[in-house]
Amino acid sequence: MFTAEDDGRLVGWSHANNGTRGDVTVYAGFDADEVRQGTAPVVAAMSAHANHSDEWSGVWIDDAFVCVPVMKGESCLAVRNDTWGKPEVRLWWVPLTTGSQAH
Repeated sequence: MFTAEDDGRLVGWSHANNGTRGDVTVYAGFDADEVRQGTAPVVAAMSAHANHSDEWSGVWIDDAFVCVPVMKGESCLAVRNDTWGKPEVRLWWVPLTTGSQAH
């Protein structure tokens, strides 16, 4: 969990391969205790499921992305839930800086 020192975005990517499956849920809010306990509002989620070689096994999502705006002072927590194996997950903090707004 972290508290944003500036306005920014939490960006996430997940990739599933070789049968791995899982999801990441992102909680955010100004009440750090709610965020820590997972009772704050869920602001985003991403899920990835690896493609199997059996064409009858269904449709799978190999890659998933998420981008969550986070305000200065807001706490944010990403909770990983691996359901089979361990999908690759990456998270980045992208601060907004002066001059980054669209005109």
